[in-house]
Amino acid sequence: MVQAFTHLAAFVDGCSGGKFRILEGNVHGQFAELIPEKKIVMRWRFSSWPAGHAATVTLNFLSQGSETELILEAKGVPSNEEERMKEGWQRYYFDAIKQTFGYGARLC
Repeated sequence: MVQAFTHLAAFVDGCSGGKFRILEGNVHGQFAELIPEKKIVMRWRFSSWPAGHAATVTLNFLSQGSETELILEAKGVPSNEEERMKEGWQRYYFDAIKQTFGYGARLC
């Protein structure tokens, strides 16, 4: 499914402890916790970050009737990379998913 919205080859081992590599290897990491329909916790990094450095990204999914609210929290992002990461998530995840599948997204 990731390849559908990134339009690039992707490797995703979607289990706890599984690794992922997307966007031509520019983003990679490892899933730390997966709770179906509730939560994803991952070690996430741009390949340009210092070796061994990764942010902890948590995605919480909250059912809101016919909609789902997604709360994204990222800890450990280098301060000079915060804007790049925010723009990257908006462009390569949220906007791409909306364009491919028609789901709406707002980044607060």
